[in-house]
Amino acid sequence: MRTYTGPTLDRTGTCTVTCPEWCVVDHDYWEDKADDMFHVSEEVVIVPPADPAASAESAIVPQMRADLMMHSTGREKDDVSILLRLDEYGLRAVDLDVAAADDVLAQLEEYTAGFRRLRDLLAEVSAGR
Repeated sequence: MRTYTGPTLDRTGTCTVTCPEWCVVDHDYWEDKADDMFHVSEEVVIVPPADPAASAESAIVPQMRADLMMHSTGREKDDVSILLRLDEYGLRAVDLDVAAADDVLAQLEEYTAGFRRLRDLLAEVSAGR
């Protein structure tokens, strides 16, 4: 396991924190305050394919991103969540607990089934042209 020793919030000393195995943050690079930082997992992303007719101003960006975040010193259930970002800059985002993540998964499964039906219909209509 990785450890990070960094300054404390009040800058009066240092603190050493052990990162969970899944943490991908380079705390040294960000010069995190060891008593007030977040461990973050690898991100999962949905990026639609680029539209060949689109202009450079309408570049495709991730439409949905999620990662696990846990406060470095928190020990409560609320100190860990999945952060689901719904826009390019994360301005529209929501913290999900296990129940909310299960709800999103159920909706994604319904969406996937519906999208698959649309794809199959597209293939059928395209083949008939």
